[in-house]
Amino acid sequence: MKRAPRVLAFGVIIALAAGTRPAAADEEAKKKEAQGFFDEGLRLAKNDPRAAVVSFREAYARYPSFRVLYNIGQLCGRLGDVGCSVRAYERYLREGGEEVPAKRRKEVEAEVKQLSRTLGRVTVTANVEGAEVLLDEEPVGKTPLPPALAVSGGEHRVVATAPDGARAEKRFSLVAAAAAAVELTLEAPAPPPPPPKDPEPARSSEPLPRADAAPFPVVPWAVTGGLAVATAVTGILAAGAWGDYKDTRATYPITREELDSAHGSARDMFLVATAFGVATVVSAGVATYFTFGGKSDAKPGEKKQARLALAPTLGGIVLVGGLP
Repeated sequence: MKRAPRVLAFGVIIALAAGTRPAAADEEAKKKEAQGFFDEGLRLAKNDPRAAVVSFREAYARYPSFRVLYNIGQLCGRLGDVGCSVRAYERYLREGGEEVPAKRRKEVEAEVKQLSRTLGRVTVTANVEGAEVLLDEEPVGKTPLPPALAVSGGEHRVVATAPDGARAEKRFSLVAAAAAAVELTLEAPAPPPPPPKDPEPARSSEPLPRADAAPFPVVPWAVTGGLAVATAVTGILAAGAWGDYKDTRATYPITREELDSAHGSARDMFLVATAFGVATVVSAGVATYFTFGGKSDAKPGEKKQARLALAPTLGGIVLVGGLP
Protein backbone atom coordinates (compact mmCIF):
# COMPACT_ATOMS: atom_id res chain seq x y z
CA MET A 1 0.00 0.00 0.00
CA LYS A 2 2.97 2.36 -0.46
CA ARG A 3 2.25 3.07 -4.14
CA ALA A 4 -0.50 5.61 -3.45
CA PRO A 5 0.45 8.41 -5.90
CA ARG A 6 0.96 5.97 -8.78
CA VAL A 7 -2.31 4.16 -8.14
CA LEU A 8 -4.20 7.45 -7.87
CA ALA A 9 -3.20 8.52 -11.38
CA PHE A 10 -3.86 5.08 -12.79
CA GLY A 11 -7.25 4.97 -11.08
CA VAL A 12 -8.58 8.18 -12.60
CA ILE A 13 -7.58 7.21 -16.14
CA ILE A 14 -9.48 3.95 -15.89
CA ALA A 15 -12.41 5.45 -13.96
CA LEU A 16 -13.20 8.26 -16.38
CA ALA A 17 -12.05 6.81 -19.69
CA ALA A 18 -13.53 3.30 -19.44
CA GLY A 19 -16.26 2.27 -21.83
CA THR A 20 -16.65 2.97 -25.53
CA ARG A 21 -20.42 3.16 -25.78
CA PRO A 22 -21.80 6.54 -26.79
CA ALA A 23 -23.33 8.47 -23.87
CA ALA A 24 -25.99 11.13 -23.71
CA ALA A 25 -24.97 14.78 -23.66
CA ASP A 26 -25.80 15.23 -19.98
CA GLU A 27 -23.79 12.14 -19.06
CA GLU A 28 -20.82 13.48 -20.94
CA ALA A 29 -21.19 16.77 -19.09
CA LYS A 30 -21.18 14.93 -15.75
CA LYS A 31 -18.08 13.01 -16.78
CA LYS A 32 -16.38 16.27 -17.68
CA GLU A 33 -17.22 17.78 -14.29
CA ALA A 34 -16.03 14.63 -12.54
CA GLN A 35 -12.78 14.70 -14.49
CA GLY A 36 -12.16 18.26 -13.36
CA PHE A 37 -12.62 17.40 -9.68
CA PHE A 38 -10.51 14.28 -10.07
CA ASP A 39 -7.65 16.21 -11.65
CA GLU A 40 -7.86 18.67 -8.77
CA GLY A 41 -7.69 15.78 -6.30
CA LEU A 42 -4.56 14.45 -8.00
CA ARG A 43 -2.96 17.87 -7.77
CA LEU A 44 -3.74 18.19 -4.06
CA ALA A 45 -3.02 14.59 -3.03
CA LYS A 46 0.67 15.10 -2.25
CA ASN A 47 0.56 18.30 -0.19
CA ASP A 48 -3.05 18.56 1.01
CA PRO A 49 -4.63 15.09 1.28
CA ARG A 50 -7.65 16.36 3.20
CA ALA A 51 -8.62 18.74 0.38
CA ALA A 52 -7.88 15.97 -2.11
CA VAL A 53 -10.43 13.70 -0.38
CA VAL A 54 -13.07 16.42 -0.79
CA SER A 55 -12.28 16.72 -4.51
CA PHE A 56 -12.43 12.96 -5.03
CA ARG A 57 -15.79 12.76 -3.27
CA GLU A 58 -17.12 15.52 -5.53
CA ALA A 59 -15.91 13.59 -8.57
CA TYR A 60 -17.66 10.43 -7.31
CA ALA A 61 -20.89 12.34 -6.58
CA ARG A 62 -21.06 13.67 -10.14
CA TYR A 63 -20.14 10.45 -11.89
CA PRO A 64 -19.85 7.43 -9.55
CA SER A 65 -16.99 5.06 -10.30
CA PHE A 66 -15.82 2.42 -7.81
CA ARG A 67 -12.19 3.14 -8.74
CA VAL A 68 -12.45 6.62 -7.18
CA LEU A 69 -13.27 4.94 -3.84
CA TYR A 70 -9.88 3.25 -3.84
CA ASN A 71 -8.16 6.63 -3.97
CA ILE A 72 -10.34 7.94 -1.14
CA GLY A 73 -9.42 4.90 0.96
CA GLN A 74 -5.71 5.53 0.42
CA LEU A 75 -5.89 9.21 1.38
CA CYS A 76 -8.03 8.57 4.48
CA GLY A 77 -5.39 6.07 5.58
CA ARG A 78 -2.68 8.71 5.19
CA LEU A 79 -4.77 11.11 7.28
CA GLY A 80 -5.14 8.54 10.07
CA ASP A 81 -8.94 8.27 9.60
CA VAL A 82 -9.11 4.49 9.82
CA GLY A 83 -12.91 4.32 9.72
CA CYS A 84 -13.08 6.37 6.53
CA SER A 85 -10.35 4.28 4.93
CA VAL A 86 -12.04 0.94 5.69
CA ARG A 87 -15.45 2.19 4.56
CA ALA A 88 -14.02 3.39 1.24
CA TYR A 89 -12.10 0.14 0.65
CA GLU A 90 -15.11 -2.06 1.46
CA ARG A 91 -17.32 -0.01 -0.82
CA TYR A 92 -14.66 -0.23 -3.54
CA LEU A 93 -14.67 -4.03 -3.33
CA ARG A 94 -18.47 -4.23 -3.11
CA GLU A 95 -19.23 -1.92 -6.05
CA GLY A 96 -16.30 -3.10 -8.17
CA GLY A 97 -17.24 -6.76 -7.90
CA GLU A 98 -15.55 -8.85 -10.58
CA GLU A 99 -14.01 -5.79 -12.19
CA VAL A 100 -11.53 -5.51 -9.33
CA PRO A 101 -8.36 -7.39 -10.32
CA ALA A 102 -7.71 -10.45 -8.19
CA LYS A 103 -4.32 -9.16 -7.00
CA ARG A 104 -5.79 -5.78 -6.04
CA ARG A 105 -8.68 -7.42 -4.22
CA LYS A 106 -6.34 -9.56 -2.18
CA GLU A 107 -4.24 -6.57 -1.18
CA VAL A 108 -7.28 -4.47 -0.21
CA GLU A 109 -8.89 -7.28 1.78
CA ALA A 110 -5.67 -7.74 3.74
CA GLU A 111 -5.51 -4.01 4.46
CA VAL A 112 -9.14 -3.94 5.61
CA LYS A 113 -8.56 -6.88 7.94
CA GLN A 114 -5.57 -5.22 9.53
CA LEU A 115 -7.25 -1.82 9.99
CA SER A 116 -10.53 -3.25 11.30
CA ARG A 117 -8.93 -4.56 14.51
CA THR A 118 -9.49 -1.21 16.25
CA LEU A 119 -12.87 -0.40 14.70
CA GLY A 120 -16.47 -0.96 15.68
CA ARG A 121 -19.42 -1.61 13.41
CA VAL A 122 -22.76 0.17 13.04
CA THR A 123 -25.83 -1.00 11.18
CA VAL A 124 -28.01 1.80 9.81
CA THR A 125 -31.59 1.10 8.71
CA ALA A 126 -34.29 3.49 7.53
CA ASN A 127 -37.98 3.41 6.68
CA VAL A 128 -37.35 4.94 3.24
CA GLU A 129 -35.33 3.45 0.37
CA GLY A 130 -33.06 5.63 -1.72
CA ALA A 131 -32.29 8.11 1.08
CA GLU A 132 -28.79 9.60 1.03
CA VAL A 133 -26.91 8.80 4.26
CA LEU A 134 -24.12 10.85 5.79
CA LEU A 135 -21.95 9.52 8.60
CA ASP A 136 -20.09 12.36 10.30
CA GLU A 137 -20.68 14.49 7.16
CA GLU A 138 -19.24 11.71 4.94
CA PRO A 139 -21.55 10.23 2.27
CA VAL A 140 -21.67 6.46 2.80
CA GLY A 141 -24.37 5.50 0.29
CA LYS A 142 -28.12 5.26 -0.08
CA THR A 143 -30.56 3.12 1.85
CA PRO A 144 -30.62 0.20 2.19
CA LEU A 145 -26.99 0.27 3.35
CA PRO A 146 -24.64 -2.69 3.82
CA PRO A 147 -25.15 -4.73 7.01
CA ALA A 148 -22.41 -2.95 8.97
CA LEU A 149 -20.26 0.14 8.47
CA ALA A 150 -16.81 0.45 10.00
CA VAL A 151 -16.56 3.28 12.54
CA SER A 152 -13.99 4.30 15.08
CA GLY A 153 -14.81 4.56 18.76
CA GLY A 154 -16.43 7.75 20.04
CA GLU A 155 -19.40 9.99 19.29
CA HIS A 156 -20.94 9.87 15.81
CA ARG A 157 -23.80 11.50 13.90
CA VAL A 158 -25.79 9.92 11.09
CA VAL A 159 -28.21 11.82 8.83
CA ALA A 160 -30.53 10.47 6.13
CA THR A 161 -32.30 12.64 3.54
CA ALA A 162 -34.89 11.36 1.04
CA PRO A 163 -35.44 12.88 -2.42
CA ASP A 164 -38.80 14.31 -1.28
CA GLY A 165 -37.14 16.21 1.57
CA ALA A 166 -37.95 13.75 4.36
CA ARG A 167 -35.13 13.71 6.89
CA ALA A 168 -33.94 11.95 10.02
CA GLU A 169 -30.92 12.39 12.26
CA LYS A 170 -29.47 10.48 15.21
CA ARG A 171 -26.34 10.48 17.32
CA PHE A 172 -24.74 7.39 18.82
CA SER A 173 -21.69 6.39 20.83
CA LEU A 174 -19.47 3.41 20.12
CA VAL A 175 -16.45 1.87 21.78
CA ALA A 176 -13.69 0.17 19.82
CA ALA A 177 -14.48 -3.30 18.48
CA ALA A 178 -18.15 -2.96 19.55
CA ALA A 179 -21.33 -2.99 17.45
CA ALA A 180 -24.31 -0.66 17.31
CA ALA A 181 -27.57 -0.36 15.43
CA VAL A 182 -29.22 2.90 14.36
CA GLU A 183 -32.79 2.97 13.07
CA LEU A 184 -33.88 6.13 11.26
CA THR A 185 -37.49 7.17 10.73
CA LEU A 186 -37.63 9.78 8.01
CA GLU A 187 -40.43 12.29 8.27
CA ALA A 188 -41.49 14.86 5.71
CA PRO A 189 -40.69 18.43 6.70
CA ALA A 190 -43.58 20.34 8.22
CA PRO A 191 -45.28 22.71 5.78
CA PRO A 192 -44.59 26.39 6.38
CA PRO A 193 -47.22 28.12 8.50
CA PRO A 194 -49.80 30.17 6.60
CA PRO A 195 -49.27 33.91 6.57
CA PRO A 196 -50.95 35.63 9.51
CA LYS A 197 -54.36 37.06 8.84
CA ASP A 198 -55.33 40.57 9.80
CA PRO A 199 -57.07 40.39 13.16
CA GLU A 200 -60.79 41.04 12.99
CA PRO A 201 -62.02 43.99 15.05
CA ALA A 202 -63.63 43.03 18.32
CA ARG A 203 -67.39 43.00 18.12
CA SER A 204 -69.29 44.75 20.88
CA SER A 205 -72.75 43.77 22.03
CA GLU A 206 -73.61 47.43 22.49
CA PRO A 207 -75.00 49.34 19.52
CA LEU A 208 -72.44 51.52 17.83
CA PRO A 209 -73.07 55.26 18.01
CA ARG A 210 -73.80 57.17 14.87
CA ALA A 211 -70.74 58.44 13.05
CA ASP A 212 -71.89 62.06 13.48
CA ALA A 213 -73.10 61.72 17.06
CA ALA A 214 -71.48 64.07 19.56
CA PRO A 215 -70.75 63.16 23.19
CA PHE A 216 -73.33 64.25 25.76
CA PRO A 217 -72.48 67.83 26.89
CA VAL A 218 -72.12 67.20 30.59
CA VAL A 219 -70.49 70.53 31.45
CA PRO A 220 -73.17 72.84 29.98
CA TRP A 221 -75.91 70.97 31.81
CA ALA A 222 -73.91 71.02 35.04
CA VAL A 223 -73.52 74.79 34.72
CA THR A 224 -77.23 75.12 33.98
CA GLY A 225 -78.06 73.12 37.08
CA GLY A 226 -75.78 75.27 39.23
CA LEU A 227 -77.32 78.45 37.89
CA ALA A 228 -80.84 77.13 38.50
CA VAL A 229 -79.96 76.40 42.13
CA ALA A 230 -78.46 79.86 42.50
CA THR A 231 -81.60 81.39 40.94
CA ALA A 232 -83.81 79.53 43.39
CA VAL A 233 -81.71 80.52 46.40
CA THR A 234 -81.45 84.19 45.44
CA GLY A 235 -85.18 84.21 44.60
CA ILE A 236 -86.00 83.00 48.10
CA LEU A 237 -83.65 85.57 49.58
CA ALA A 238 -85.22 88.30 47.42
CA ALA A 239 -88.68 87.30 48.57
CA GLY A 240 -87.53 87.48 52.19
CA ALA A 241 -85.95 90.90 51.64
CA TRP A 242 -89.18 92.19 50.05
CA GLY A 243 -91.12 90.96 53.04
CA ASP A 244 -88.71 92.72 55.35
CA TYR A 245 -89.19 95.89 53.34
CA LYS A 246 -92.97 95.67 53.67
CA ASP A 247 -92.68 95.10 57.42
CA THR A 248 -90.32 98.03 57.75
CA ARG A 249 -92.66 100.28 55.80
CA ALA A 250 -95.55 99.35 58.13
CA THR A 251 -93.51 100.17 61.19
CA TYR A 252 -94.16 103.48 62.85
CA PRO A 253 -92.25 105.59 63.40
CA ILE A 254 -89.64 104.83 60.66
CA THR A 255 -87.04 107.11 59.26
CA ARG A 256 -86.48 107.67 55.56
CA GLU A 257 -82.99 106.21 55.74
CA GLU A 258 -84.25 102.92 57.23
CA LEU A 259 -86.97 102.66 54.61
CA ASP A 260 -84.54 103.32 51.75
CA SER A 261 -82.10 100.75 53.15
CA ALA A 262 -84.74 98.02 53.32
CA HIS A 263 -85.99 98.89 49.85
CA GLY A 264 -82.44 98.86 48.45
CA SER A 265 -81.73 95.42 49.95
CA ALA A 266 -84.90 93.96 48.44
CA ARG A 267 -84.16 95.58 45.08
CA ASP A 268 -80.56 94.25 45.00
CA MET A 269 -81.67 90.72 45.81
CA PHE A 270 -84.29 90.85 43.06
CA LEU A 271 -81.62 92.02 40.61
CA VAL A 272 -79.29 89.18 41.60
CA ALA A 273 -82.10 86.62 41.34
CA THR A 274 -83.07 88.04 37.95
CA ALA A 275 -79.43 87.85 36.74
CA PHE A 276 -79.17 84.22 37.82
CA GLY A 277 -82.48 83.46 36.17
CA VAL A 278 -81.39 84.98 32.87
CA ALA A 279 -78.05 83.13 33.06
CA THR A 280 -79.94 79.88 33.74
CA VAL A 281 -82.12 80.36 30.68
CA VAL A 282 -79.12 81.16 28.48
CA SER A 283 -77.13 78.21 29.80
CA ALA A 284 -80.11 75.88 29.30
CA GLY A 285 -80.39 77.07 25.72
CA VAL A 286 -76.72 76.46 25.05
CA ALA A 287 -76.85 72.99 26.64
CA THR A 288 -79.96 72.13 24.64
CA TYR A 289 -78.25 73.19 21.41
CA PHE A 290 -75.20 71.04 21.99
CA THR A 291 -77.38 68.14 23.09
CA PHE A 292 -79.73 68.00 20.12
CA GLY A 293 -78.39 70.30 17.41
CA GLY A 294 -74.61 70.54 17.75
CA LYS A 295 -72.11 68.27 15.94
CA SER A 296 -68.63 67.58 17.14
CA ASP A 297 -65.73 68.32 14.83
CA ALA A 298 -63.31 66.47 17.08
CA LYS A 299 -61.23 63.71 15.56
CA PRO A 300 -61.80 60.10 16.68
CA GLY A 301 -60.36 59.60 20.13
CA GLU A 302 -59.97 63.35 20.71
CA LYS A 303 -61.95 64.92 23.52
CA LYS A 304 -62.75 68.59 23.82
CA GLN A 305 -63.71 70.18 27.12
CA ALA A 306 -65.92 73.14 27.78
CA ARG A 307 -64.51 76.19 29.56
CA LEU A 308 -67.34 78.10 31.26
CA ALA A 309 -67.35 80.55 34.15
CA LEU A 310 -69.55 83.16 35.83
CA ALA A 311 -68.28 86.74 35.85
CA PRO A 312 -69.86 89.56 37.89
CA THR A 313 -70.54 92.84 36.06
CA LEU A 314 -72.17 96.15 36.93
CA GLY A 315 -75.46 94.88 35.59
CA GLY A 316 -75.34 91.45 37.23
CA ILE A 317 -73.64 88.11 36.46
CA VAL A 318 -72.83 86.85 32.95
CA LEU A 319 -71.72 83.42 31.55
CA VAL A 320 -68.35 83.55 29.80
CA GLY A 321 -66.04 80.95 28.20
CA GLY A 322 -66.23 78.42 25.36
CA LEU A 323 -68.08 75.18 24.74
CA PRO A 324 -66.83 72.14 22.80
